Amino acid sequence: MAIRLKMTGRAKRTKRHRSAHDSASRGSPLQRRRARWGGSRGTRSAPRGRRTKTSSLSVLRWRQEGARIGAAWRSEHPHGTKEALRDYAQRQWSVKAQAGAAGIRALDWPAWRSAGLAFARGIRDGSGLAVALMPLALRGRAAAVVSAGSDPDALRSTLEQLSALPLEEIVVVLGEAPEALWFAARQHPNAVVTHVPQTLDPGIGRALGAKLTGEDIVLFADGSMPVPAVALASFLWRCDGGMDAALNDCASRDRLFHQRGEVPWMKEFLNMSLGRPDLKTNSLDALPFALSRTALDAVGASVLAVPPRAHAALLVKGLKVGIGGRTPRTATAEELAAGDHAEAWREAITAKGPRLHYQDKVRNRSVVGGVVHDTGIHPYPVL
Repeated sequence: MAIRLKMTGRAKRTKRHRSAHDSASRGSPLQRRRARWGGSRGTRSAPRGRRTKTSSLSVLRWRQEGARIGAAWRSEHPHGTKEALRDYAQRQWSVKAQAGAAGIRALDWPAWRSAGLAFARGIRDGSGLAVALMPLALRGRAAAVVSAGSDPDALRSTLEQLSALPLEEIVVVLGEAPEALWFAARQHPNAVVTHVPQTLDPGIGRALGAKLTGEDIVLFADGSMPVPAVALASFLWRCDGGMDAALNDCASRDRLFHQRGEVPWMKEFLNMSLGRPDLKTNSLDALPFALSRTALDAVGASVLAVPPRAHAALLVKGLKVGIGGRTPRTATAEELAAGDHAEAWREAITAKGPRLHYQDKVRNRSVVGGVVHDTGIHPYPVL
């Protein structure tokens, strides 16, 4: 037994020695991971290190440039207002950003977002004014439509975030509202307030607001749920870059299919039936979202009164619908959603026929008097 134990121990030591030798020749798992990902912890590979350093220097330069511009503006306008500084900074950003890249789309949105935030911080440092600013260089003109809701403080916060963006106007739609809500809307210098003296459905409010503005891009926001300006900016950016409808990405927060409920099921089925399964449960009824002038002219502002119907119209007409950003959303009543989605399918069927783009390859409906069309077999006889 003693000899056997001794041999077993020697075998184990020999095995460990061979394993160490093999690992040294092949490289340890940690060494292989370091080689695969480009360097060890704390010692990055040269290309990745250069990119990080370049990015940091770029952000630093934008902050320094913002501080220089802010200080110069302050010295020329010692009694200037925050609104005047914000407008001046937005114009300067557009000029600097256009000159700093071969076309404003040369870099992706995260890079411009970081640079813009650094520039805004420099503006505040140089001017000494705590101005709300999200620099954004747009090729077109933008506006916002806000359904006021019922909370004056939330509306005030929403308008403050929107004021940080380069918007030509902000249309605030009020229904039957208390005086405090009126006062909150009127306080904003760039707001155009419209009032309907009755209880107003948010969809109808958005449709009315869309009719009152003719800008190239319209951002739709919820006055009862403030969203940071940096998050709203991405929706404008996507539409300015060629997207016709920039949706709020809610699908990333979806639970398992059987746990979602009826409203997400209807949204996903609508997208799938119209040939856009990639949109999952994302729809035009989740604020915020942005629409291009092309989209508004194609479907009509009045269709926005029923968001699923407007969503279906966008897809049926083949417009560019995609994700603009990701923010919290408000819930939709199931009873209201069911009726709205019925209108959405009616919109699609009116445009593409009762089978949409799906062909019936199983049934021969012509036997009972049906007529074959390019998109399938029509289930009803032609009289």
